[in-house]
Amino acid sequence: MSATTHPAPPARHVRARSHPPLRSRPGRPDLPTLVVDGTLLDLDLIRPFYPSVEVVADLEASMPHATIRQVLDTPTASHKLAKGDASGRNVRALRRYILKRWMEHGRRETLVIVQLEVEARLKALGLPEGIAVEHFNNVAGIDRYKSAKLLILAGRTLPGPEPVEWMAGAVSGVEPAKAPIAANGRPWFGRVTHGIRMADGSGRAVPGDRHPDPLAEIVRWQVCEGELVQALGRVSGPGHPTYKLRQ
Repeated sequence: MSATTHPAPPARHVRARSHPPLRSRPGRPDLPTLVVDGTLLDLDLIRPFYPSVEVVADLEASMPHATIRQVLDTPTASHKLAKGDASGRNVRALRRYILKRWMEHGRRETLVIVQLEVEARLKALGLPEGIAVEHFNNVAGIDRYKSAKLLILAGRTLPGPEPVEWMAGAVSGVEPAKAPIAANGRPWFGRVTHGIRMADGSGRAVPGDRHPDPLAEIVRWQVCEGELVQALGRVSGPGHPTYKLRQ
């Protein structure tokens, strides 16, 4: 639950949030259920729906035939590619980069995954038939792009702390700890050091976001990093013996 006070006219609003109950199949309330998820970080997210859930297999897929390239310091945030890019300069630059990489890979089948507003702008600018564009939160589980030879992910999904806290509270029934207040006076995630595991087993330290509440952090990771992992898995590169993926 959350309460909001409005000064004019004076009023106090209370909003309640909850998750819908799981509806069992008629006549089979004890039906065993197999839950398969490539990015499930913690059972606490599904235990309210499946109280007796347990992990029966924890599998990790290797990517020996994939090459991942991370391009740093690029204007790929939503406010730089959509609403804040009134002139369209940044989205045109992204389109040029996509075409450059597509041509470098012999104009072979390519998948680009961006945020919803950016997808619309890229499609309005036009791209060759061999380049498909999708948006985050709309790609988990699909396999129609499994033969793509190039995958480009631009941007990410990251809601603010309050929606993350709402979702965590709705799942647990307990009000989560609040995110700290940033320099601009608004709540934001804390900054911590994360690690990126390299192909040779070594690691690289990088700054990143973290919510102080454990369950809210699980929700944040699921929405942000988890969605990136889902997007990366839309092509068949990791398991194909002759496939080489460049991002």
